[in-house]
Amino acid sequence: ELRNLVEDLELEASSGGLKDTEMFLFTDNSTAESAYYKGSSSSKKLHALILRLHKLSLDYSLILHVVHVSGTRMIAQGTDGCSRGVLLEGVMSGQSMLSFVDLDKTA
Repeated sequence: ELRNLVEDLELEASSGGLKDTEMFLFTDNSTAESAYYKGSSSSKKLHALILRLHKLSLDYSLILHVVHVSGTRMIAQGTDGCSRGVLLEGVMSGQSMLSFVDLDKTA
């Protein structure tokens, strides 16, 4: 999952869409969040992805926030359902995306 996000961000950045922007990347992967802020991981694959994210930040003056959210919140928001072909949950059913972005709450 993180690899897909990194690849999407790289594609968007290469087309000029992320220059001098601030991005919030929400994930239910607490290991990825921790590794991003630590700057490394003992897992070679995760470490490589983390380096790619930091390189994006440097190359495109991107302010990137990696934020852990609970899996239940992602299910309610609908992201989890999209990956399983369920297209009528959360934002896909018409709920506002902002209603799921509670940055003042813990995961």
